[in-house]
Amino acid sequence: MHGELGSIKETVDLSSREVLDSAYALLTRHGYSIVQRTDTSLDANRREREGMFGHSLWSLTVIALPQPQGGVQIKLRGDDREGVQKRQPEWTEWANSLPKKKIESDAESETAQRPEEIGSETEPSITSEEQRAWAPAAPWERKLKATAAKAEQEVDLSIGAEAEETPTHVPGIEEPEVSNDEKTISKVVEAESFRLVNNRGELRALLTAHDDSPHLAFMDQEEEVRLMLNTNSEGNPTVAMTDDKGNIRVRLAVGHDGSPILDLIDNNEELRFRLTLEEGELPALTFVDEQGTPRAALKEDADGRYLLGFLDDREATRATFHLDHDGSPSLVFRNSEGEINFMLRVDSEGSNTLAMFDKDTELRTILQVGSDGAPSLGLTDDRGNLRAILKAGAANDDASLILLDRKGDLIWKAP
Repeated sequence: MHGELGSIKETVDLSSREVLDSAYALLTRHGYSIVQRTDTSLDANRREREGMFGHSLWSLTVIALPQPQGGVQIKLRGDDREGVQKRQPEWTEWANSLPKKKIESDAESETAQRPEEIGSETEPSITSEEQRAWAPAAPWERKLKATAAKAEQEVDLSIGAEAEETPTHVPGIEEPEVSNDEKTISKVVEAESFRLVNNRGELRALLTAHDDSPHLAFMDQEEEVRLMLNTNSEGNPTVAMTDDKGNIRVRLAVGHDGSPILDLIDNNEELRFRLTLEEGELPALTFVDEQGTPRAALKEDADGRYLLGFLDDREATRATFHLDHDGSPSLVFRNSEGEINFMLRVDSEGSNTLAMFDKDTELRTILQVGSDGAPSLGLTDDRGNLRAILKAGAANDDASLILLDRKGDLIWKAP
């Protein structure tokens, strides 16, 4: 429920613009994102992370109403009562710092209070200085427009470059008047934020700094953020592109280890595709299912071989196709424990080999067509010793059967 969270009892001896400029700086320091500004009000949002993708959104509005006798009356409205209470000393310090207009009336003797506490049945203990800053709050309801709230969404995919909150509306910057004699050419411009608007005053781009990290955002005609550039607290850069609903769909980043990363994200905010250089130099392409589990990968390993692997829902490799350095292809199948069961290989000499293994990964059967075109079948014992060989000779040669003992010595041969 939106309501009035507090007010400054005395009339502040400033213009509405000056008050809102000051409130803007205070809100951004407290982690709020500015979503709308009018001549007399400043709307802001504060997000709290809930789980990997969930979040709660709290709103706060600073209102500066011009008074007939001059100055403005200041009120806080919204539903972020907890956030205001948590930052009570900072709000009180800000309220006391504003110049007050001297008005001869009985109102000067009234005692002011800070914003009411939530969940407390007793009157809070406040200092006399705080009493001068805030007046009691009165309930109200309103609907807050949050045109750029989705710009703050994060998708935590452990790539070392997180999207951070970026306000999408900032106050205008008014240049002070100077005489011709005082005008100089400035080579350096310093500001906390810059905004770019079209000829109708609609926001199209925003450059700002939040928690020492620069952010650049580009908006569409509905003032939805569609492209973001930023660096995180460690200085790692990120470029994010969103759809028309504000969901991040493409992200290009540099990870914690310096590896470049390109992520494609579906409309359920799940990573489905990743292109990167593992260890900063080995190319890898990964396909991810709807549950966020890697299921296939094409990569170069540390030995310089190129592999295509398929994984089960527990991320265990079940099938691998790869090329050796000499160009020989191999196809390997593994069980759920990652142990080899089956291998098919074509070597550089032209031999085709099919090998089968037992549950202990011992080679038990070898079926081969040699480079001379002669087929053969070899059988081994549980220790991998070749015990029987059946071979059909090349061309018109006779077939043969050979039996061997555990030491490899001939037991019997036919013919």
